[in-house]
Amino acid sequence: MAKTKSRSLSHPVAKKRKLEFYTIKGSNKVIRFGETVLMRPSGKNQAPYVARVQRFEGDAEGNVKAIVIWYYRPEETIAGRKPFHGKKELFSSDDVDSQSADKILDKCIVHSYKRYTSLEDVRPEDYFCRFDYNHATGCFTPDAVLVYCKCEMPSNLDVLMVQCEACKDCETRQGSYSMVRAHLLGQPSSSSCGERNWSTYAFIHSLRRNKLTTSRAQDLVYIHNNLQLLSRNPNDDVKMWDVGGDAFDSMEDVRFLEFADLSLDEPGI
Repeated sequence: MAKTKSRSLSHPVAKKRKLEFYTIKGSNKVIRFGETVLMRPSGKNQAPYVARVQRFEGDAEGNVKAIVIWYYRPEETIAGRKPFHGKKELFSSDDVDSQSADKILDKCIVHSYKRYTSLEDVRPEDYFCRFDYNHATGCFTPDAVLVYCKCEMPSNLDVLMVQCEACKDCETRQGSYSMVRAHLLGQPSSSSCGERNWSTYAFIHSLRRNKLTTSRAQDLVYIHNNLQLLSRNPNDDVKMWDVGGDAFDSMEDVRFLEFADLSLDEPGI
């Protein structure tokens, strides 16, 4: 590396100062550290970059730098976009960068997978993340996800999942609105689903376990119901999708993973 000339005393290095917030130019939106933003891409036809702000730094000349951690879109990774990746799906990363704060276009929100699935209305600024991506090694965390039905694919939030007539499991069907209507209208009017959920909640939040917070009890009910689904067919293997398997030269480690047999007794209604 070529040596650079040292600065003379008449040209001191400008000291950087930490800023508590930054106001997007042309608007009154204030960005603070920890918030997620959309940033201007390098190409004209590219989608905006997504990043989480760590801090803002300003100099004596009024220039503001944003220290950010990038989110990656599936097509920006080594593995590329897979059929189960959603349109609004992002990967959190460890890629830290310094960008001019003038490139910030707007605010956005990156939800967890569970939170995103509970949204009643998905807005343009809503995204979700279920994987961490190491940009140096190309590895994902977690490196495997559950697969469903005969197609042996993870769930895609952009595709409706309806009951499969062949194996009574879930499979994805695109554009099959008539089948969805048939399933919805064919269900009998009953309160059994609600009663079962109340029974599970009473099992979790009992007289002995009465100090649980509302959010903790809801999370335990969610886990309990999913374990019930996994243990419905204890003789069948639960398969997993290797997220980054296609990104590597060797396919020796790419395989379906297996869970141990799960069982969880549920009280009767």
